Amino acid sequence: MSSVGIWCVVSEADYPLLGLTMRNLLEHDGVGVALVVHTGDRRPPDYGALAARYANVREVHRNFGEGYSRSLADGGYDQLSARNFALDLLEDLGVEWVFQFDADDYYNPDVITEIAQLDERFDAVSCSCYTLTSETSYWYEPRLERDVGGRRLLDPHTRIWRSHLAKRFELCPIASKRYANVTRHCGVAFRGHPHWHFQALEGPFHFHLHCLLGKRHTAARAASRELGGPIPPQLSECINELARWKD
Repeated sequence: MSSVGIWCVVSEADYPLLGLTMRNLLEHDGVGVALVVHTGDRRPPDYGALAARYANVREVHRNFGEGYSRSLADGGYDQLSARNFALDLLEDLGVEWVFQFDADDYYNPDVITEIAQLDERFDAVSCSCYTLTSETSYWYEPRLERDVGGRRLLDPHTRIWRSHLAKRFELCPIASKRYANVTRHCGVAFRGHPHWHFQALEGPFHFHLHCLLGKRHTAARAASRELGGPIPPQLSECINELARWKD
């Protein structure tokens, strides 16, 4: 099995989520290391709690500012630098795959098995992203469906790629002109990357918990569809725990 390195940049407020949303990945044999970069101006009170529970977790603190609405000059969060700092550290650890994770994500751990056994010709992975509006439904708009590698995916994300590609985040040309914080919505570009090097995974691997946590723009994402099948039991357990955590 190839070594998969997960990385996450996290604020003090979202750090407690990782113990719920990331744990099934951390328990997978294919995950060599999980790097957690704390980005605020101070370490959270429970800094290191995740590393104390899991031997493959490494935690680092670096102040990248706080707040998406403030400019960097005013102390706003430098998302671009934080993410590229994490990638620099993770690549130095010698993993074969880098895997971006946000605190309000949930991935079926079977995705680790899928990517760890991929043929050498594949160097990037895209999969559907289901933004859950309840335990049985997800946010749906037709424009979210796209073709990737000959497969029809919903809101496809490419957050997994081979380390040797040395990808880095770039400013979003639209967001950097629209917002005071120019680093909002920065992304990794795959322009010109050969489409046959992408592996598209159709299975329901990636679930976004943004709406269930009541985060910003939640009200705008009301058009829902039923999932058409049960979610993984571990995800159901995670959602129930998140509900108790919110309360």
